[in-house]
Amino acid sequence: MAHGAFYATAVRWLAGEGITTGVGGSDRFAPEAPVTRGEMATFLWRHAGAPASGGPLFADVAHGAFYATAVRWLAAEGITTGVGGSDRFAPDAAVTRGEMATFLWRFDHRGHGAAAGQSVGTATLGGPPSTSGPASPPQAPEAAVRLY
Repeated sequence: MAHGAFYATAVRWLAGEGITTGVGGSDRFAPEAPVTRGEMATFLWRHAGAPASGGPLFADVAHGAFYATAVRWLAAEGITTGVGGSDRFAPDAAVTRGEMATFLWRFDHRGHGAAAGQSVGTATLGGPPSTSGPASPPQAPEAAVRLY
């Protein structure tokens, strides 16, 4: 991670809280990489304290996948309803800014951000302004700052 990067504080906090363990558990941050829907689900689930879940499992979420419990929890909490009204979650697809905003809003409004005395997703990015719209995927630094 570049020294003085606008996202450095957020990434250190995410790692310190156990919300991220780095790319593939490598303790390495990939600022140019998009965030997948499975990764975003895992970040939110860990942010909530990694609660147990008995929610539904989507057809495209393998039982042993690192994000399986997180996706089940998001579904049980009403934070996700899948993609396109189907029985799919698309865990390997890049999360779009619109999807990330929806996940964060639902997370907050179900008391998970507020329960910790904070509201996720309301931070203003300190980096260069984005010209990308809600259908484009955020890169890892944007997701990190939004969760911080």
